[in-house]
Amino acid sequence: MEQWLAFVQERWFVIIAALVVLMIVINVVKTVIKWVIVLAVLGGIVFYGANYTDQIKEVGGQLVTQFKDEALKQMAGEVKEAKYTANPDGSFVITTTSIKIEGAAGAAEVTLYFKGQKVGTFPIEGALQAFIEAAKQQK
Repeated sequence: MEQWLAFVQERWFVIIAALVVLMIVINVVKTVIKWVIVLAVLGGIVFYGANYTDQIKEVGGQLVTQFKDEALKQMAGEVKEAKYTANPDGSFVITTTSIKIEGAAGAAEVTLYFKGQKVGTFPIEGALQAFIEAAKQQK
């Protein structure tokens, strides 16, 4: 049901266009073909709406990847101003002007924020590992 609500909210113009086409077909065409066209249009809307969730997931994945890539590029430029804060419970926070990293000592993953928006949880490896080590050394 949520999928259909998202579809209606974000693609309402497709539904309106389909309704206009249906009204024209019903008023102009007077044969059995009219009902074939009506069923084809309704089937197309149902098929498009049913596959809408896949499209949302695909776009969401692309956005996360884009944010992560942008944040990693930004990290290279802001490593000198990184502030490492160790908390008593073993967690840590690294902040710069546009990046915030939260994690726990010994954990395999950290949470990455870019310009105040949570990008996601990522494994500590490569550029992320180098950034954390550089921030620790600047304490």
